[in-house]
Amino acid sequence: EVYKMINNASLKVYPNPIFRNGNLNVEFALSTTAKISIYNVTGKLILNEKMDNQKSKSFNVSNLNGGIYFLKIDSENSSLTKKIVVLK
Repeated sequence: EVYKMINNASLKVYPNPIFRNGNLNVEFALSTTAKISIYNVTGKLILNEKMDNQKSKSFNVSNLNGGIYFLKIDSENSSLTKKIVVLK
């Protein structure tokens, strides 16, 4: 899916759902500085990464159990939370 974020620039998060042995990709249309966090359904922080003037970032999800997680992307101007499904 493609989302509008940060001065109407597009953002892609893929693949979703994702298998545990895969990589979750976050891709911006423009170089962006943002904080990316993954939370489980109880709100516990599982992963916290920072993008510094980058267009894309890849996250290995092999340490996550199968289930539903929330990906939160915070930049200077906006914030987006997206549901991520990790398959066993």
